[in-house]
Amino acid sequence: MNLKKLGCVVLTSDMKKFVKKYNTTKVSIIPKGYNSTIATTLIWAQSQRRSYIQYIRNETSTTTPQQIDLLHSIDFAWDLTNKTSHDKWIHEYFKLYWCCTNCA
Repeated sequence: MNLKKLGCVVLTSDMKKFVKKYNTTKVSIIPKGYNSTIATTLIWAQSQRRSYIQYIRNETSTTTPQQIDLLHSIDFAWDLTNKTSHDKWIHEYFKLYWCCTNCA
């Protein structure tokens, strides 16, 4: 499967780089003014989560079963509530070192 089929070139390279560097997709904060590539990637990830929720509720959604399968192939985190200690550490890192919005 080709990740470009998701319709978002950002995922193809940037999300994979993000996962390789930080070893997680469970980031709920969006950096402001730090790195636009990372910010764009995380905003895209949030939109995928919202669209997925609409899909599983049988509401109008842009998500397809093929996209879900492709995101599963990179261990995309749909649920941000069950964070590991590593995920929590990364969240705090972003919160402390990035000027961010949406910090939870």
